Amino acid sequence: MEYLRGCRVIVIDDKPEEAEPIIRTLSLRGIPVAYFKISSEDDPPKNPCPPGVRLAILDIELGLNLPGKEERVGYLLQMLAQIIAKENGPYMVVLWTKYPGDKQTFDEQIFREDSLPNPVVSVMLEKSKYEDDLVALGAKLDEELTKVACLRVLQFWEEASFSAASEVTNRLCEILDSKATNLQEWVREWNTEVSQVIRAMAHEGYGEGLTEPRSASAALYASLNPLHGDRLENLTGDPPQPVVESWAEILKAGDCQDEKRARINTMMHVAEESLGREWTGNIYPLPEDEKWEGYFPGRVELVGEFLGDRQNMEAASKSCTPVLVEISPICDHAQAKVRVFRLLGGILAPTEEYKLFKQPQRKGPEFLWKLERLHLSKGVTAPGVFDLYLSARLLYSLSKERSRELTPTLRLRTQACTALQAWFSAHAARVGLFLLRPREKTS
Repeated sequence: MEYLRGCRVIVIDDKPEEAEPIIRTLSLRGIPVAYFKISSEDDPPKNPCPPGVRLAILDIELGLNLPGKEERVGYLLQMLAQIIAKENGPYMVVLWTKYPGDKQTFDEQIFREDSLPNPVVSVMLEKSKYEDDLVALGAKLDEELTKVACLRVLQFWEEASFSAASEVTNRLCEILDSKATNLQEWVREWNTEVSQVIRAMAHEGYGEGLTEPRSASAALYASLNPLHGDRLENLTGDPPQPVVESWAEILKAGDCQDEKRARINTMMHVAEESLGREWTGNIYPLPEDEKWEGYFPGRVELVGEFLGDRQNMEAASKSCTPVLVEISPICDHAQAKVRVFRLLGGILAPTEEYKLFKQPQRKGPEFLWKLERLHLSKGVTAPGVFDLYLSARLLYSLSKERSRELTPTLRLRTQACTALQAWFSAHAARVGLFLLRPREKTS
């Protein structure tokens, strides 16, 4: 049942009969609701909802008759922290109260509460005005809870993402040619044939030699991503008018800061988690132990490969992190066929010092590859924005036994890793055209 978890809306109230109208209003719109009865007779919930709650409807009183608004709000926040995770993300709050002072106190206290995320919208509604008028309640919620344009745009994408994943699952499971005469027989055929489809997709992704369950799982989900992307593109290509209207406000926003751009680049192209396996794209810090001397270049020598002016070698080597990146085909790892690791040498260098280094994107040497503007906190000299430089001239092979002495600190995700492999393959083959050209005239 754990894979059915996840809720978008929560309601906290001590009286189910008073919570029922809002639950029914949302349910009639196809919006699932998780209801939490909080009172002096009930034990508080202990397991928070998975991140992703987007609306919390909260009763301030909770039937406790606490003496002051600070006490009422403080107790409510204690209960809310048992339900919503700190990592929940943006959400909106509706407060059931008739006292404006309660809302002000709530806003002040939740902002200071480190165990809870800040709501991006908080509004107050008086129960007595809406509990018998579901139409008015729904209209008021729409009016109050869709004022943040960027959240509306992201919520539309979240809903479309879930719908796209559901469509892919449904279509895959419709590939069934059954001649069953009863439900039990049909279920057996369905289970067999859908399993065969999943197996075929995994083998097509990483090869017929695939036998290890974790690699098979990775292969299947990688093959589902393009199908999900296709469905998502279809569902988001023509957004509804309220989302289009939100874009009018978003397009007036200022420019995004460079550090935020770098954080997004990192989300797309570098993994800082799940590094416990030998895998393509793993980024290993250059070992500087004496036993590796003579096999890999030293720190200063490796940094010098990328410098435009080698006079800066000593200074640059102090701010750079020399690394080795594994570039063997993913299918070889998935099928446990890797005999030796293929490692490219490179550096992680602070972006602000780019003038010290050769730039392959600016008619620089073709043996260099660069992935720029990554916000990193692991595997570097200090947290900040870094560029990854790699050299095709620094190719090493390392036995699996010795490779286990290396510990990855980062990993290139699929898109970046595929781009790196394609570049290195083209460079190694020297794909090009033999053509004599006239010399450029010099003045």
